[in-house]
Amino acid sequence: MRDRDRIGAAAGLWMAGALLLGATPLLAEEAPATPAVEAATAVPVPVTACPPCDPALCDPEAYWKKARQWQGSDREDEAKLLLRDLARDYPDTPAGARAHAWLAENGDRNRDGRTEFIIGSTLMGAYFGYTATLGIYDDILDDIAWKTAAWMALGGGLTGLGASALASRWMSISDSQAMLYNFAGTWGWMNGYLLYDLIWPLDGNEVLIAGATGMGVGLVTSLALWPWLDVDEGAAQMATSSGVYALEFATLAAVLLGGDRVFRDNESASILGVLLPANGAVVGGYFLGKKLRWSADDVRFISLGGFLGNLLGGAVVASSASVRESPRAWSGVLGAGVLAGLVAGALVVQPWDDPTSAASDDVPLGAGVVHLNTTGVHFRPPLPRITPVERNGRVGVGVDVPLLTSEL
Repeated sequence: MRDRDRIGAAAGLWMAGALLLGATPLLAEEAPATPAVEAATAVPVPVTACPPCDPALCDPEAYWKKARQWQGSDREDEAKLLLRDLARDYPDTPAGARAHAWLAENGDRNRDGRTEFIIGSTLMGAYFGYTATLGIYDDILDDIAWKTAAWMALGGGLTGLGASALASRWMSISDSQAMLYNFAGTWGWMNGYLLYDLIWPLDGNEVLIAGATGMGVGLVTSLALWPWLDVDEGAAQMATSSGVYALEFATLAAVLLGGDRVFRDNESASILGVLLPANGAVVGGYFLGKKLRWSADDVRFISLGGFLGNLLGGAVVASSASVRESPRAWSGVLGAGVLAGLVAGALVVQPWDDPTSAASDDVPLGAGVVHLNTTGVHFRPPLPRITPVERNGRVGVGVDVPLLTSEL
């Protein structure tokens, strides 16, 4: 892969990485039930068994109770998401029947992601317009062609703005749908670039064409899967973050194993070795995020730890001439730095202990030192605290230490 190709690939990676950078609101008192919802409670509905999973995550009644608590608060969107989950996944349970009745009475259209959807469509429309100039001129950098390209980019941006603004008046667009739609465009650009280079070496304007083709495929795919993109925002963030970091780890692993010429000497195998795990991580992150239900802010914070790990690894590489001179050494150092940053971010935030990660009323003991929500950043000094602990109906005494919790 030539240097200009690497620059193009880096641009695609940065575009996808920009999507790494929403909210973990607070709980509210339980909202009063409406007559239609209460009436649904009285309907005798056979209860079906939950699929095999953590009971705290699949108890329909717990979902219903949590959704009712969040209604009327700044967690209204998450409440509606839980109700949609109930109506879709547990239709034969009393909680599912109540959720279906509530949605039928109050409507189920969510347009919280409309702004992000319009912004993404405008930016990508501008790119399509710029690239479309190649259908008129062979070289987009010609003296006349670049002027046409500028006007075409403006036209594409305005087209994307108008089309998305009109479409979003009737579409249901959640935050997660908008996030995954924008990510699909940038991720598709990267896939189009690398797949084209895998089939035929890229040269000059072909970089733009390959990227535009992949971007189009990504956007069409996201629209085809639109109903399935309406998930918890944390699941959407998990999918995007997993893909970006899997792409980086796979690239560093290729250099670590094959040296700095691995993308020249074994280009096809190297590109496939990067694309396959990266795309697999996006799909895996989506399903894992749906199961874990971690806060989107917590996932972002962990991703920030990976970014800082990148900076740490880069600083070490820049400070050591011997490391810089060995591709295997600097790729290993960078990989170790990113991994350390992700692990440190996870230990600081501890998203598995966040109450939003399970339909539970209990605030766990082992909350992290730092936690983000709509009221800001909260810090707990890692000092021991004696606290009551309930186990199997009996109350005992425990020691709560942020990052480490044990019981006496």
